[in-house]
Amino acid sequence: MPVRLDYPLLEQLLVAQLFSGPKQTVDLLGHTRGCNSIVLSEPSLSQRSGQLEVQSKLRALIGFGVPGACTGLLNVAGRVRVIGQPDIRRNGTAVGFVPSRVILFATLGEEIQNATLQSLADSSVRNMLERYELDLGPQLKSVGALLPDVLPRHTRTQIEQLLETVRIERLAIQEETLDATIGLTIESTEAPRTAERALTDAELKTWEERWQLMDSLLVLTVKHYAAATQFQELRDALLDALIESRYRLRDALAETPTEGDDLVREWFLQSWRSLAPSLRKIGAEQAQQQHLLLLSVIAATDALSALDRLGPSFGLDVSTDGLRRLARMINDGADDQLLQYTYDVDPELRQLFEASLKASSPPTAWRWQFSLFPQAVAADTSRLNSWAPKRSDLREYLPQVADLLKDAASDAQSSRDLDRQYHQLFRNLVLATAWQESCWRHYVVSKDRKLVPLRSGTGDVGLMQVNERVWRGFYNQQSLRWDINYNGGAGAEVLIDYLVRYALRRGEHQHAGGLTNLARASYSAYNGGPSRLSRYRDPNSGGYGRKVDDAFWEKYQQVAAGDELAVASCY
Repeated sequence: MPVRLDYPLLEQLLVAQLFSGPKQTVDLLGHTRGCNSIVLSEPSLSQRSGQLEVQSKLRALIGFGVPGACTGLLNVAGRVRVIGQPDIRRNGTAVGFVPSRVILFATLGEEIQNATLQSLADSSVRNMLERYELDLGPQLKSVGALLPDVLPRHTRTQIEQLLETVRIERLAIQEETLDATIGLTIESTEAPRTAERALTDAELKTWEERWQLMDSLLVLTVKHYAAATQFQELRDALLDALIESRYRLRDALAETPTEGDDLVREWFLQSWRSLAPSLRKIGAEQAQQQHLLLLSVIAATDALSALDRLGPSFGLDVSTDGLRRLARMINDGADDQLLQYTYDVDPELRQLFEASLKASSPPTAWRWQFSLFPQAVAADTSRLNSWAPKRSDLREYLPQVADLLKDAASDAQSSRDLDRQYHQLFRNLVLATAWQESCWRHYVVSKDRKLVPLRSGTGDVGLMQVNERVWRGFYNQQSLRWDINYNGGAGAEVLIDYLVRYALRRGEHQHAGGLTNLARASYSAYNGGPSRLSRYRDPNSGGYGRKVDDAFWEKYQQVAAGDELAVASCY
């Protein structure tokens, strides 16, 4: 499994370990050599031509005599450049640096040709940098502590033997990271479980608790690291990964689980792989200790992915204890409360979403200012909130829903400063989406003749069929179910997010089809998730997705032609 060590982290460690003097300095001779001193300052660490390179400012004084009465022979200001290779230490638990060449440069860049200075600098610089070391022992221990909770079919003896094999095996210098390959030796278990028998009620309950914990852990991760970065684009990337993962969870849960079913586990591991690039970038902003804590999290989840690739005979199973252990790695001291699965509105998630929608002028600081959208719009919904329409009601019912949807579109576009040239397109998009998703219905009459919200088997609810699992924490679930106005506003808000942050930003209108592609792409994302943005124009998209997109396009064209009340044909 890989552990990627970013150069900013390695540089932070270099400063902390060796350049501890005032203003990041170190006196190589330690004031013990009388009239001679070599002071390095402001170090940097990077890679060049497949080798590690440490550079710093240089100030060297060479003379003779006694302190206080020195006669100077050489006074040099310049730079020192040290080239070398990383090496594995401490029986495979630490990474060090082995200098191979020390080069001195004067201020103007010419190489210094002074044998005395070169000899002093060469030996002292080498001695200093050979002490530089990154101890990965805590990260390897965090991986080891997780293994018993993800390999339940291995015995205690097997696990103990496995832990003894965990160590760094290879190092590779890459453009942006020093990559450490962590190896471990694991035995296959007996034949893997079959995936034929349906789960019992008790097993089904355990399985449901497991995926809910997984989703809660992803939410905890996104919130924790979004608060740790000052860059809005990284917060957006975390939010995007979470929302996309929720769509894939929705798809995975559509399958009936059986013994040995891997769909949800595959979803969880893929979600972590999607988060990892953003987490590494956020780690580069952090101080040494926080970055190393993040490294433990990434190492542990990379271990899960590596074990998963070994196949079912190794018995990987991410248990509830394993998920709680990961939560404690992310947020030191976190208790089980942080992994509770609730449908309450989460203020931190809500703030993330609000900030992403206003990314055209991102805030410079993390501020807690949000209003729970959607606010009430102008339409009177008192009757609509208790109305499951019959065909005879349509002449009165449909115009009222049309007004509600137009108000929701107007409210969303004005609150997000949508350019006026897209207003009509967005209005048509909202109307056509509601037609496609619910035929403008919010309520239906159940078999026992009760008024209930329109629901799908995958958790979509109401007028805009907002998925309760995908948007858990972003919206009030009771309001999505029992307030047609709230549901319509929520759907409009999601659509404007997909229009502005995805379709427009990625230039969907620049493909054949022009401006209306923006509506088609926004709906593809609304139905299938952000990664499905271009599904409507992809000749290789699945048959079901293509049928859905074609059906939406037919409805959109009718709405754009002014015939939105043709939705009556649904009835």
